Amino acid sequence: MEFENGIFKAPTIEPMTFGLLNSCALVKHSTNDDSDSEWVRGFAQELETSPNLVANVAASNVTLDTFVTNPGIKRFINIKPFYIELEDYASTLGFLGLNRRERALRQIEGMTQKAVEREFWEGTIAAGENGNTNTPNYTNPYLRDSNCVVLNNGNAVAPHVALGLLEFYIGQYSPAGEQGYIHMTRDVAAVLGGGWSINRIQQEDGTMQLQSDAGTVIVIGSGYTGNGPTSAGVGAPASDTVKWIYATGLPIVHLGDSEIVNDNTAQAYDVTTNQNNLRFKAIRPAAAYFDTSIHLAVKVDMTKTAY
Repeated sequence: MEFENGIFKAPTIEPMTFGLLNSCALVKHSTNDDSDSEWVRGFAQELETSPNLVANVAASNVTLDTFVTNPGIKRFINIKPFYIELEDYASTLGFLGLNRRERALRQIEGMTQKAVEREFWEGTIAAGENGNTNTPNYTNPYLRDSNCVVLNNGNAVAPHVALGLLEFYIGQYSPAGEQGYIHMTRDVAAVLGGGWSINRIQQEDGTMQLQSDAGTVIVIGSGYTGNGPTSAGVGAPASDTVKWIYATGLPIVHLGDSEIVNDNTAQAYDVTTNQNNLRFKAIRPAAAYFDTSIHLAVKVDMTKTAY
């Protein structure tokens, strides 16, 4: 398409506030030149939050209160990264007016948070690769996976009650009593934010974070779907009035460099059609997972105001 009067540059994509990358406690960026860039081939994550045994012992060694027993707990989880892929179509007519390679790189940077959130919640790649003979140790945890503990026997409760249940059981299920993170869709957060225990907290670096009254970080991802655990019925689908919210241990995200696949403009030419089109493809590696010592879910009925 040709333009007579030139083109104003598009505004930069601004990822939504309080998303996984903005609220996550640990986001690791690496470049292709970093010594740690080999994580893209897969890696093991060590965990320290699930000791084998914790007990309070009297000085006489007679009275014993053992409240954590995990003799066979895993010390590592094996993580296999995935790739985020973006394509930008362009016509060769008027092509020289814009740098399409830079445009594709800006786009993938801007949409990375939503793409990561989608896999973090749904685990489509993780579930599809699990059991693959080429990736036999693929154990990426994701919110919907069947290892999740479903609270209240899977029965739906009002949003504020669901938040209270997660707050309580975060403390009960975490062997180390660690900080938890609650994940929900934006509509649930909007309801809870209308007077139900969600606060905006400014961090030391100037960024904003959502926290409950109990100090639990609340993540609201635009890539979050609200769907329930795979163990909670056929798909446990969400709707406009029914959502699931989750609690996890520390979320961790690894992000690599964004790159253009096409080495040059000629390689971007779409030979499948004869319409003078170019396809620019950008990719970047990512891995998103969490400390599995906390992994809880509760069903929310958005129409309820009481238990």
